[in-house]
Amino acid sequence: MLRTLSQHFELCIFSLGHPNYVNGCINMLLPDKKVIRHILSREHTQKLATGEFVKDISILYQDRMPDSIIMVDNKEEGILQIKNVVPIPDYEGNLNDRYMPILESYLMTFLDCDDAPAKIEKDFKERRSKSP
Repeated sequence: MLRTLSQHFELCIFSLGHPNYVNGCINMLLPDKKVIRHILSREHTQKLATGEFVKDISILYQDRMPDSIIMVDNKEEGILQIKNVVPIPDYEGNLNDRYMPILESYLMTFLDCDDAPAKIEKDFKERRSKSP
């Protein structure tokens, strides 16, 4: 899946974890790392007054337009730019989980999209309106 997506998109891993933890996980799961362009960890987050760390994708705006960034995450509340987030369910160890092929198909629908946040908002409007 990541190899296919990397042919069409610039892939980045952004975790709230500490750099050593994140790099250790990636080294175990993706030893060649060829499909991942950037690895961002807690050192790239913002710390709120409450002490919480949140992901701020504006760190990626240097060479990219905000409307071109799609973030896939299971914790929408930990991201400042929720409009760029494709929500996914938590992975709970079920070896029969088949969400990744569905996600891959959905992400491919962004190939001809000029405004990712608008598409995400439209596609997930009902889900987000039910959130607390």
